[in-house]
Amino acid sequence: MYEIYDDTWWWTAMKWIFWIALIFGIVTGIAKCHNSEWNQERIAAEAKAEAERRVPRVYSKSPDGCTVYQFHNGDRYQYFTRCPNASTTTSNTRTESCGKNCSRTVESPITN
Repeated sequence: MYEIYDDTWWWTAMKWIFWIALIFGIVTGIAKCHNSEWNQERIAAEAKAEAERRVPRVYSKSPDGCTVYQFHNGDRYQYFTRCPNASTTTSNTRTESCGKNCSRTVESPITN
């Protein structure tokens, strides 16, 4: 008696259907997790924390009235001072990579 389960083409087709369904399920699950409410809340919280780090805040005060401020700019903290009745210019110099065997110096002046 002939059984369809004895054919190799049937088993090959079932394997393909299984793998396609498995991949589809994984992709769908990842997409649903990315669009989920808890993930959107996490992204919003990270954006809020980054925005707060970019706002200058008092880092320290000295007896002569000068105040040192700190803020996050990109991947590093920057500092500047503000003294009463004085104009201060702070320069922040750093080296950035611009590709293989290439680097450049970037200067960020802050005047108040």
